[in-house]
Amino acid sequence: MPKVAKVTVSLPPAILDFVERRRAETGGTRSAVVAEMLAQVKQERELAEREARYREAYARQPETPEEAAFLDAAAAELFANAGDEWADVAPKRPRPQAKRATGRAARAAG
Repeated sequence: MPKVAKVTVSLPPAILDFVERRRAETGGTRSAVVAEMLAQVKQERELAEREARYREAYARQPETPEEAAFLDAAAAELFANAGDEWADVAPKRPRPQAKRATGRAARAAG
């Protein structure tokens, strides 16, 4: 059995009523209900923090047009073999186009 710490907390009446309703629904103890709710809040906050870190990292180094094209091709191949079951989730969004070379770089490439 996991170790626990006993604490005393003061709750507004509306929160206590909510806990009591949940306790009646589940047949659990107040402690179990509150622990479950706090665990859920903790999980949601950790997920939000991970998503924020991902967005910050992506903003610092977004995918290149070449990476986007590769990912689109891989997804298209995957969904082409998946049948109609996945038709509604297949990638449909346009991707950014690679910048075209201009001036001297265009003449050298062409």
